[in-house]
Order: sequence, then structure tokens, then C-alpha cells
Amino acid sequence: MDVLTLGVEEEYLLLDPVTGRNMPVAEQVYAALSPDAAALSRREFRHSMVEMVTPVCETLPQVRRNLLALRLVAARAATTTGAQLVAIGATPVGDTDDGSPTIPGSARSPATTGRSSRTRPCAVRTSMSASRAGAWRSR
Repeated sequence: MDVLTLGVEEEYLLLDPVTGRNMPVAEQVYAALSPDAAALSRREFRHSMVEMVTPVCETLPQVRRNLLALRLVAARAATTTGAQLVAIGATPVGDTDDGSPTIPGSARSPATTGRSSRTRPCAVRTSMSASRAGAWRSR
């Protein structure tokens, strides 16, 4: 039997909890992650954004457990900088990211590439709310 696998990338903005403006503190957030969590993080285009990547999973419960754990460690790391970690597609109060919009020098998503010939490429976008998380998938 073929086993299909799934890995999920979640991108978060780092916002000022009072003003809702971008906080370009991604490097400080990455520095606050444990070595294990840092291995599951990826640099993003913006300095007010972080990305966390699940390991390759075989079941949806595995995906859920990994996402919840990564959200928690990323939120705690963001708190150390005074930022709030927010899963949102656009900054709610205008773009004030004063960092340069360049791609940092690390490869993107090695945790989800080359691991299995049965892994299918897809994008999964998720959002967090107090009561539940919703997701959509595109191919």
C-alpha cells in the first residue's frame, strides 16, 4: 500500500500587540527558538515574518500535533521580543516593515523536499482562531 505524506509550512507576521504594525524582529525570534524548533523554522522574505515547517507526516493527527507544538514555541519566542505572532495574510495596519525585502541566505523548506517519492507538492494555508483552525489546500 502506498502511503501519502504531508508537510505543512505556516507563515506568521510579527505584529506590535498594541498598534498592529509590523515588527521587524524575525532574527530575534529565530534566536529565541530552541535548537529543535530552529531546525523546523525557515527565513522569510520580510523581517517581520517567520515560517515554521512540520516534519513530513503520514496522518492528519500527526500534522495537528506538530502544528500546535510549532505555533506554541513560535508564539513564545515572539513574546520575548514584545511581538505577537499572528497567522494573517496581510498586515492589518499598513506595511511598516523597515527591513530590506531580500531573501535570507538559507534554502527554503528542506524538511519537506526529497524525503519521500510519495510526497505530493501542495500549499496549505492555515489560520488560527481561539476556537479552531481552518485550512485550505491548492495544487
